[in-house]
Amino acid sequence: MGNTATGIRQIITSICDEFDVGPAELVGRSRKKLIMQARKEAYRRLKDEVGLSTNMIARLFGRDHSSVSRAQRSTR
Repeated sequence: MGNTATGIRQIITSICDEFDVGPAELVGRSRKKLIMQARKEAYRRLKDEVGLSTNMIARLFGRDHSSVSRAQRSTR
């Protein structure tokens, strides 16, 4: 997916549109089921499509890498 920053933006925008959530909600602390599902999907796509590491995804979302790893395991 070409430029990493562009790929990240495209995925975040796509996830927000698909789940009808805002970017602030996606990276926020909400534990609402819909937002958590959107967040997990974003983690998966950022890893699979852009090739970001767990640490990089965690930094983007203001989380610990273990939180991202746990979320990724729960979607597989």
